[in-house]
Order: sequence, then C-alpha cells, then structure tokens
Amino acid sequence: MHFNPELPPLRNQLINRVPMGSVIKCMVYYRENFWRKKGYCGSMVIEEEGAPIGFTLDDTKPDGTVPCIMGFILAHKCRKLSSLSKEERLRRICEIYSKVLGTDEALHPVHYEEKNWCEEEYSGGCY
Repeated sequence: MHFNPELPPLRNQLINRVPMGSVIKCMVYYRENFWRKKGYCGSMVIEEEGAPIGFTLDDTKPDGTVPCIMGFILAHKCRKLSSLSKEERLRRICEIYSKVLGTDEALHPVHYEEKNWCEEEYSGGCY
C-alpha cells in the first residue's frame, strides 16, 4: 500500500506489524424468517468447537422482506474453512443453524453471499 503524501516512518511500521483479523461475513437468505415464527430473534452466539459460525444477527429488512441471517466465521475457524468451497461452507452453516434453531427449515436457503475479508487488497483482514 502506498500513501501520498507518505506517512511518518513509525506509522508505516505500525501498519506493517499489526495483523488484521481473519473473518468471513456470511449472508444466508431464506424464503421466510422462520426463526421469528419460532419466537427467536436470529441473534445467536454459538460456542460449539465444531461450529463454523461464532455469532449471528437477523439481517431481515425492517419491513420483513428479504429474510436473512448474517453470521461471521472468525479467527482460526476462518483460516481453516477458507480452504473449503463456498458450497461446503454454506452446507456447514445451514447445519449448525438447523441444530441451534431446532428446525430443518434452516437447511433450505434460497441464496447465499459471503465476503472473505482476508482477500481484501488494502486491509488484508478485518477487526
């Protein structure tokens, strides 16, 4: 990365020596927000060692359209799961959502998007 005007030398050293976190942001879209119908808010903290996702938020639009659970694959899990295909990551995510939410509806997303922040040219990570 280059700056114009150049940054002070100590600032350049800091940028080069402070590692960025490893994060994949995952957006799983569904036909309906089934979790709300079960009385859940969509926010989950999943501490199971084998779970790909660490925490989630309900990212459904305020009017209830575009039902989505947004989750984050963090740290060592991100580095490990980055070697898998996008499809395999989605499968594992849906399986843990199904387990935590207690419904097979989580196994049937209609769309999936993800952003691997480690692949960002300028930041090389997140957090």
